[in-house]
Amino acid sequence: MENELLNEIRRIISNRFYEHNHPFKRSSAGMEEFSHLPRIFDQLDDSLYLSCIGEMERLFGVVRCCNSCSIKLAIFLMVLCEKRFPDKFSFYEMKFRELQEQYDWDIPALKIRHTAPKRQFREEVLEAIQRWG
Repeated sequence: MENELLNEIRRIISNRFYEHNHPFKRSSAGMEEFSHLPRIFDQLDDSLYLSCIGEMERLFGVVRCCNSCSIKLAIFLMVLCEKRFPDKFSFYEMKFRELQEQYDWDIPALKIRHTAPKRQFREEVLEAIQRWG
């Protein structure tokens, strides 16, 4: 059973490496598949849990060109760590805040985005988890 869970987690994570810079677009398979992770992770012991979190952290290298995807990845990691690993949760929350602040100010030429409502990344991720998780 545990091997099946690990294989499923690794499949979900590794698929994101093939989606180039935008594995967490609103309509992407990444959002849907990652939404299943909280339920799957709940079945792991702490050492496997942390090992899989480490694999997910590698995705920051893939999504670094897209602030939106980086923010969503940080939120997924926050959700996964909130109950069992408060120190890691705090780290990802800090990363989320930094990325969100960077997103809010990293809009030099796109004045249209200044007048548009702010993206609610946390709500997007939590809604995806509720819908598909």
